[in-house]
Amino acid sequence: MKILNGIFPVLNKDSKKALLTIGILYLFPILLLAAVSPFNWILDTEVNGVEFYHSIQDCNGKKVVFLKFNNKNSYAVEVSWKEVFTTQEGPQIEGFLGQKTIVLEVGETKETDCSNPLKKQLLIMPEQVKPTYLAEVSKFNYKAITVVKVK
Repeated sequence: MKILNGIFPVLNKDSKKALLTIGILYLFPILLLAAVSPFNWILDTEVNGVEFYHSIQDCNGKKVVFLKFNNKNSYAVEVSWKEVFTTQEGPQIEGFLGQKTIVLEVGETKETDCSNPLKKQLLIMPEQVKPTYLAEVSKFNYKAITVVKVK
């Protein structure tokens, strides 16, 4: 309240409380959005109307790779890809899980996040990069991408 006394010396105590309450109510949603800001998605490429994104983020104390796909086509597609990482062991380390495939419906965007990791193919944990060590991923790339129209 002392801060408000300096800024608004002519307001009575109830007015200052009301002003403080209104200020908090307006600032809270802004601060909340800042706390759960969306990932800084990196657009890697676009192939046959599908955008391929990734984001390397901390998730429960581990640095993980999140994937995101956006189908801009007017038809469903099947998307396949391989994953390549740069880790503490060096560049161009191919993910040991090999080729991955998902289906995207018309106009569908698929992504996941740390609080809702239900789409397992879209979340790459450090132990999934190479089973012989716990990878510290510093860079990610897609490889061998195919996009095929679903009949």
